[in-house]
Amino acid sequence: MADGNTPTYNLILPEIDGADGTWGISLNSNLGSLDSLLSGGTALSAITVTGTVTTGGVTLGNNQKIKLGGDASPNLEIFESTGGDAVIRQVGTGNIAIQGQNGYLKNDADNALVAWDADHSELSWQGATGAGIKLATTETGIDVTGKVTCDGIISGANPFEIINNVATRIVSSAGEARFSVTDSGVSLLYGTTAADVGVPRLAITATGVDVTGTVDLDNLTIATDQGTAGQVLKSTGSGIEWGSDSGGNETLAQTLALGNTTGGTDIVLTDGDVITGTADPVIKPPAPSVGYGSPSIELQTSSGVARISTTDIEAKLWYGATAAASALKLQTTDAGIDVTGTVEADDLKLPLFTSTSVTTNGSLDPVQVPYASTQDTLALLAVDPSGNVVKGSQEGTWTFTKAQLDALTTTSTSGVTLLSAAGSDKAVIVEESNWMIKYSGTGTMSANGFEVRQAHNGASDAGITRIPSGQINTIMSGLPTGNPSYGFYSRDLPQYNNDGRSYVTNKATFLNRINTNATPANLISISIKLKYRVFDVDTF
Repeated sequence: MADGNTPTYNLILPEIDGADGTWGISLNSNLGSLDSLLSGGTALSAITVTGTVTTGGVTLGNNQKIKLGGDASPNLEIFESTGGDAVIRQVGTGNIAIQGQNGYLKNDADNALVAWDADHSELSWQGATGAGIKLATTETGIDVTGKVTCDGIISGANPFEIINNVATRIVSSAGEARFSVTDSGVSLLYGTTAADVGVPRLAITATGVDVTGTVDLDNLTIATDQGTAGQVLKSTGSGIEWGSDSGGNETLAQTLALGNTTGGTDIVLTDGDVITGTADPVIKPPAPSVGYGSPSIELQTSSGVARISTTDIEAKLWYGATAAASALKLQTTDAGIDVTGTVEADDLKLPLFTSTSVTTNGSLDPVQVPYASTQDTLALLAVDPSGNVVKGSQEGTWTFTKAQLDALTTTSTSGVTLLSAAGSDKAVIVEESNWMIKYSGTGTMSANGFEVRQAHNGASDAGITRIPSGQINTIMSGLPTGNPSYGFYSRDLPQYNNDGRSYVTNKATFLNRINTNATPANLISISIKLKYRVFDVDTF
C-alpha cells in the first residue's frame, strides 16, 4: 500500500509495514506542517475547543467575523468591514444591551462622548473649544449647559417654564434681546442691533407699566375716575394731561382714542343726549384684517343685548329681553328678507304684476306674470278669522319612473305613501288631481291603471282618484312632437259616487296599481299632483 494524506491539512500517512527508509522524512514533513499551523503560518480551516482558550490575541482579516450565539444562526457579529469600519452587529431577534455600573462611549482620543452610571447619563462635546458635558438627565428632566437650538418647543400637560437664577431673555437670531424676565419684572425691548436695545421700551414694574418712547393706541380705557367732571385728556406737547374742554368738541375718533371720564371706550347717551353731524354722518366699521370675516356694527340695549347688527352684506333685527333669550327675527338676503315668526301688518301689499286676463271677445294669454316658472307645487294663502295669513289648500307633486310604476304593489290596502297620516284628530281631504305622462314614443298597455287611495271607516281600500290605462294609451297614441313629449290627464273628485266621499282622521294616502300588466315601453314617467287640505277637529 502506498503512503496516504490527511483530508484537511494533507499530512503524510506512511504506509503501514512499508515505506522503509521514508518514515523520518514523512515525520519531519508532518511536524513542519503542524508548526506552521500552530504558529499561524498556515491558516487553520476550523477549530473546535472544549474548555478555556488562552491566547495573546486574535487577528482576523477584513469581513472575518467573531460570531456569538447559537451554532445554526449566531445573533451577534464583531468584525472589520472591507471599508475600514469596525462593526458590532445584531443580526437576529432581540436587542443589543451594553451593561455596566459605569459606562462610556469614547472617541479615538479617549474622550467620553456618552457616559452613564447607575442613575443618570450624560452627552458631551469634545471639540477644540467648549469641551465638556452639555446634557445630563436628572430626576426631574434634563440639565443643559449652553444654548438649545431647535425648530420648536411643545409643552405637554404641565405649564412650560423657563427658569434662570439671574435673568431669562428671548433673543433674535442675531443675538439681540427682545424679551427679558428678572425677579423684579418683565421688559420688552426693540432695536435693529444689540447696541440699541439696552433700554427697555416697555417694563412691568411694581406700580404699573413704564414706556420709553411713543405709545400708539387704537383705543384707551381708563379703569378708574381721573381728573374732574367736564375735563378731557389734552396734549401738552410732551405728553397728555387732564384739562378743560375750551378747545372745542372732540371728534368721535378723538374720544375713542383718548377715552372718557367714565373710564370706558363706549359713548353713553342719556335722556336728551344726541349724536349730531354734518354732511350725512356715517357709522362705519373698520376694514377686516386678512383672514378674518366681515366687520360688523351692533346697536345694543343698555344691558348689552343686540337689537340691530350689520355686516358688509346683510342686516339683522333681533328680539328678546336678555342676551340668552335674544333671537333673530329678520335678516336681509340676496333674494329679499327672511322672517322668523309671524308678520303682523295693518296692510299687506304683494308685488304688482302685468295682467291681460280681461278681454271682450279676443283670446287671452294663459301665461300671466308672475307664475310658478320654477316650482309649480303651490299652496294657497288664506286669512283666518283672527286676521292671520295661513296656508289653506296646498299641493304635493310626485314622479314615478316606468320601473317604479311596474314595481308597485297590486295590494289594494297598501302601497307607496304619498301623504302620511296627519295625526290624531286631523284629516287630509284631497280636492283635485292632475297627472302628467312623459314619453318618448307611441305605445299601449293592457287593461291596468294606477289608483290613489285612502282608507275610511267603510273600506280600507277606498279610492280617491286614478288614471286608467285607456287614458295613458290615448296620450301615447300620437307620435311625439318632441323627445320627450308630455300629456296631461285631469280627474274630478271623488271618482265614484258623485254625491261625495267620506274621510276620517289620521289616515295615510297611498298609490298602487290595479294589476300586473306592464306599462308601455316608451313611457318614461308619470307625475301626480294632488291638491289637498288638512282639517283639524279643534279648529274646523
